[in-house]
Amino acid sequence: MSALSWKRANTPEKKEERRRAVLQAAVQVLERDGPIHAGMSAIAREVGLSKGNLYRYFESRETIYLHVLLEDYEAWVDRVVVALGPLAGSDEADAVVQTLVHELVKRPRLLTLSPLVSSMLNHNVPSDVLIWFKSAMFEQSHRATRQLQTALPSLSMQSIDRFMASFHYLVNGMAPMAEPPGEIRDALKSTYPGETPIDFENELHNMLVTVICGLRARSGSLQ
Repeated sequence: MSALSWKRANTPEKKEERRRAVLQAAVQVLERDGPIHAGMSAIAREVGLSKGNLYRYFESRETIYLHVLLEDYEAWVDRVVVALGPLAGSDEADAVVQTLVHELVKRPRLLTLSPLVSSMLNHNVPSDVLIWFKSAMFEQSHRATRQLQTALPSLSMQSIDRFMASFHYLVNGMAPMAEPPGEIRDALKSTYPGETPIDFENELHNMLVTVICGLRARSGSLQ
């Protein structure tokens, strides 16, 4: 990146272009080096900015990766909404869960970042960014729950909300166990050489179907 092309952005369009370039660089660093090493210095080097100038566009690396996470989550919801369309009214738990999980495992970056949300929100994130992120994530999650309710009509909206909460809890708990960071993965292999890795897709599928069955049973017992 030439120094001339990185002179200060002086229009909203140029600033947005610069922010997009930073986000793309952050994705490259994340996928190459992993989240532990994906700091502001590495992102600045990747995009061709000084670290000081990088702070003109994002307050912290946590803020950057919240933007990346939101874009990935929105893309997942987009695909889920479309893929669940043909299942409207079917009430087929297995097919619905297969759709959710299949679209999720195609997005490994989302599986890397999602478990880190709690720690990111508690470090170096301004209150306005925190409010923006939570509001945007709620909006996207609500899109998914509306479509889920059409596909699983036997569940109330309250049960769908509980299912989505369980979905996020399970994903954020299981993903790091299925794909731990490189150093931890190597240590586990050397310590437990015969241990079978978690089959994330299959295990998540089975657990989510169990959650739906439990919600249906609970709903029936309350009627």
